[in-house]
Amino acid sequence: PEAMWAARVLGKPLISAEAFTHASVRHMNLRHDGPRGGLVLREDPSKMWRTTPALLRGLSNAHFARGVNRIQIHSFSYSPPGVPDPGWRMYAEIHLNRNVSWWPELEGYARWTARNQLVLQAGVPVADALVYPVEPNPIEPPFNVRDDQPWSAMNAVDGAHADLLSRLVDGRGAASYPVHRVVLRDDIPTLAEAEDLLALLRAGIPVWCGHTLPGEWTGLQGSDEEVARVRAELERAAEDGRLIDARGQGWRGVVEAERSVGWPEGALLSFQHRRVGEAHVYFVASWEKPFTGEVTFPHDTLAPERWDADSGQPKPLKGRSVEGGRTALALELG
Repeated sequence: PEAMWAARVLGKPLISAEAFTHASVRHMNLRHDGPRGGLVLREDPSKMWRTTPALLRGLSNAHFARGVNRIQIHSFSYSPPGVPDPGWRMYAEIHLNRNVSWWPELEGYARWTARNQLVLQAGVPVADALVYPVEPNPIEPPFNVRDDQPWSAMNAVDGAHADLLSRLVDGRGAASYPVHRVVLRDDIPTLAEAEDLLALLRAGIPVWCGHTLPGEWTGLQGSDEEVARVRAELERAAEDGRLIDARGQGWRGVVEAERSVGWPEGALLSFQHRRVGEAHVYFVASWEKPFTGEVTFPHDTLAPERWDADSGQPKPLKGRSVEGGRTALALELG
């Protein structure tokens, strides 16, 4: 997930990933590959030639839902004329060459992917929350097994380590990308990090303390003048409601309770949020099973459209209602 976090926080427009390597050999699908990872690799050589555009599309949705916005398909095998069917194949299947039966259908998949990526690269990402601090994955696998930090940019949740935190406010004191809140999941060990958080508060971004309050931070235990100044300003932020005591909720509780897009309990959805000019774009995906129900969005003055990535055209939305500053839409997701 570091690629998603760093790109979004630093304003890099492309988040690219090599995709589909070994997908058909292991016959992965969304049922095995839910939003928190949980990969169960099922070796089944009989599935080797059963990849379909539907499987590619499902896996692509999984990438998009995690924050990737440029897929690099791995890989097409060259099979010259005269090579017997099914042609040459790569060790890193899936098998993509002109001999597979669904080769003529690949153009439709490619157009659908390109349209999705055009939208997911447009404008700027909007984060529900930035969780701090996070830790990078180890150099060697297994990856994504830590349960004490956000798993990816899913549900518009980013993460930052100390270097990224120091870049979130520009030289004019403005936040460098749209984020609704910073949520602290651990101790703040240095004065420099406390000052970076103070800069975010000055830029108008609330800080939720899900682990400890500033008086307990290791970085603010000294008695020198600078520490006293930072501690006093943080105390004032707490008094006026910009620094929030969320120890009773914990960082996960804050992130879930303050999620901008709402859906019924028991549904397994995720979303990405981007702002393009005056418009807001949401990519919403369902994991493991189809979804039919009401999804709410934090807008009440904007006219919603459902955009069809197969045709590139908007479609009318039925079952819209507006209440309490939010718009509810009846959605059906595969």
